[in-house]
Amino acid sequence: AGNDFLAPAQVQRLVLDCQQTNSRIPTAFLLLHPDGLLHCYVQVDSFAPRAGLPPTPWDNQLFAQKGELLPDNSMTIIQWPGQSFHLLQRQIRVGSIATIDESILAAPNENMLGPYNDNDDGTELVRVRRTCYVPPSFVPAFLATNMTPKLAWTTVVQSIRDNNQEVACKPLIDFIRVAITRSEVEGESALSIAVPTVPLVDGDLYRARRSILERDFPVLNQRIVQGQQADIAHQLHLMTQENRERHEAEAARKAAAKEVSLESKVGGTKVIMMMRLCNATTEDQLPSEWVNIIKAPKKNQLDELQFAINDWKEDTQDPDIEFPARTSLLETIRLVNLHMADTNAIDTGLSPFTLSQPKGRVDRDHLSTYSALYGGGSAPSTADANALHRAVAIAPTAHHEAISMIRRLQIMCRLFGENNQDPYNQLGAFCSKYRSMEGQLDQIEMDQAKELLPTMIVRYVTLQCSRYFRDKAKFPRNIEFPVLDLFDKLEVGDNWEQKIPSAVLTKLGLTNYVRTPRNPIAPRLPPSQQSEGRPAPPGGSALPDSARGERILNPTFDSMFSPFKEMNVSCKSLRDKINTGLLPDLPVSKKYDGPMCLAYHTKGLCMTNCRCNQDHVSYSAEEYSTLKTWCDNNFRIA
Repeated sequence: AGNDFLAPAQVQRLVLDCQQTNSRIPTAFLLLHPDGLLHCYVQVDSFAPRAGLPPTPWDNQLFAQKGELLPDNSMTIIQWPGQSFHLLQRQIRVGSIATIDESILAAPNENMLGPYNDNDDGTELVRVRRTCYVPPSFVPAFLATNMTPKLAWTTVVQSIRDNNQEVACKPLIDFIRVAITRSEVEGESALSIAVPTVPLVDGDLYRARRSILERDFPVLNQRIVQGQQADIAHQLHLMTQENRERHEAEAARKAAAKEVSLESKVGGTKVIMMMRLCNATTEDQLPSEWVNIIKAPKKNQLDELQFAINDWKEDTQDPDIEFPARTSLLETIRLVNLHMADTNAIDTGLSPFTLSQPKGRVDRDHLSTYSALYGGGSAPSTADANALHRAVAIAPTAHHEAISMIRRLQIMCRLFGENNQDPYNQLGAFCSKYRSMEGQLDQIEMDQAKELLPTMIVRYVTLQCSRYFRDKAKFPRNIEFPVLDLFDKLEVGDNWEQKIPSAVLTKLGLTNYVRTPRNPIAPRLPPSQQSEGRPAPPGGSALPDSARGERILNPTFDSMFSPFKEMNVSCKSLRDKINTGLLPDLPVSKKYDGPMCLAYHTKGLCMTNCRCNQDHVSYSAEEYSTLKTWCDNNFRIA
């Protein structure tokens, strides 16, 4: 397949020298026939005219043996096509290694790829001969079966890559790349060549070919078999013993691999979180896809995730949706970090903002970097490794993009298995409702720019799901998936619009929609309510009604404060008692040197101009412990 600077006659001479010189090297070559399979031929040689004997019809013609010996140690002799040593008449555009890998993953039922256009990314031009020499270590694989080029790629080429032999075996890799690619001219691979002729063999030709066979396999020469029987028996014994030991070692390795516990991979806490998310009462009830992804070797985990995604999406209303597995998504699943770090961190957790449209070459480069990092190839740079694991949040620019993002989130909810199908079903229903309302959405009035509506809808879904993922993984009690009623509220005009924070707009690159906040002068409180040395009074006193701004909801309200939310106790009355010394100060905020906002965290809502608005952020259960203790001791009606 290589050495395209050599004439066909020179290549033929090199092949014959392997058989006719003192080295006598057995050879094997591949041909791709119209049946779409790669056929292996061995011991290509010419029938040399015999001095002093009459000429024969076979003189100076090329012959080879097709495949393995027959059961009676006879062989199938074929007339070798001389044109097989010629280069193809033109260069063929084929996919790169990464492109072929990705295409096979994306279309597992396709045996051929292409054809490719000149402007396709991840492709290049190559020129090969119609046959290709097979390195000795791969001859048994090709003799065992007539492979499709796809099977040869996923077995032989994968073995070459696993053993870092890409440079030495480049001609074979290029030959298979052309074999797996449809030609835009022929409609099949440009390598396809007719099946060689099987001649009517006479005694002269049979004896000549048999001599080659006995020379390469002396055990078949009956004249020396008796003298070698003892040695052969001994060698067979050694081979049998070696094979038995190898099989026993492999069986022990597989048994040990099966015994690797999920807990040893992710830790006991993560296993418990997975069981809660999947409504599983035992580890054995966890969905096999999630477990297989985590237990797989690092280099295979991305493939396991892609196979699962391809299977899951078949059951949705968009089975053809493009959904490439990315390393950031793999890390989210593997570490069971499905909820956002905070309400503005839309690039963390299982966020639909990170499940954007495929990026073509970027995704192919991403896959190549992953293969290099974990597949035993050359190590990537630190920058490449960091970029590999970093999720990127993308804003949807149209409703169809927003629907696709939410649809990919729905597909990922298949992760939770058969015992928890609510997220999958409700997100599917939401996508259907969204699609049915696309026409109406163009007519609505909004306070924000209408271009932000797809982003607002995706953020609504993100917040609802993130809170569910967090609470579901955290608490042993039953947590119901939230009702996604945004469109119901929109249809009746019931406070449906949610303002997108500036931090989210900035992270999405929508800085032109960020409004410069006004900074009104806060009215001075009466001296009795002022406190020196603190940014706000110890009770977190709010501004008078005239300067409170807009109402803001806590999208990550923690249900541990639900009993206090239901109490007929106003936060203002509690703050008044704090300011008069009847109650102790509130715990200090983690964001600034002032009190936590009592209303935002315990009632789930506050005002944008609250003096404690710096504390309008998400807290973990551990961070809430001091406020929970304060409420248990002081949140009373009397």
